[in-house]
Amino acid sequence: SATTDSGSAHACLRASVVALCVSRAMETIAVWFSGLCGGRCHLSRGLSRGQAASRIQARYRGIRARDANKKQHAAAVTIQRVHRGRNARRDLDPRSALEKRHASNSVTDEMHEMNERMVKMARGMDKHEKKNDANLAHAMRREGRTKEAESVEHNANAKKHSSRRRLWDTDT
Repeated sequence: SATTDSGSAHACLRASVVALCVSRAMETIAVWFSGLCGGRCHLSRGLSRGQAASRIQARYRGIRARDANKKQHAAAVTIQRVHRGRNARRDLDPRSALEKRHASNSVTDEMHEMNERMVKMARGMDKHEKKNDANLAHAMRREGRTKEAESVEHNANAKKHSSRRRLWDTDT
């Protein structure tokens, strides 16, 4: 019977500790909840745990929604600021629309001319490289180094995907 008394005493002690922990947790939640609303709200003792949890969740969702709204407002202000600045700079440009169009066309023409020069240079470089590879392979074959010559020829054929070839392949 002594073991039964000690078992029930332990169970009673455990229940007391759990009740104390729950009580402290509820007090902590109440303090935290009142802090969320700037001290304007407080949990009344008549609320169930579910009702208290619902109020806390609602308060938390409200805070998150207000934060998201602030971020969205800041993004809209940034977009408006950039647009207004662009319009102001455009209005301050003393050139007429015709002058701006002419300047744009002249830059485009220069870019086309530069591209044509680059294509011409790339073709010349490819031609020179192909000639050098052929001469190197021929010299290797004369020296009896056929495997190395085949490797040079294979690498020369693999070069058809170089950036220079892509440059002038898109032009044709």
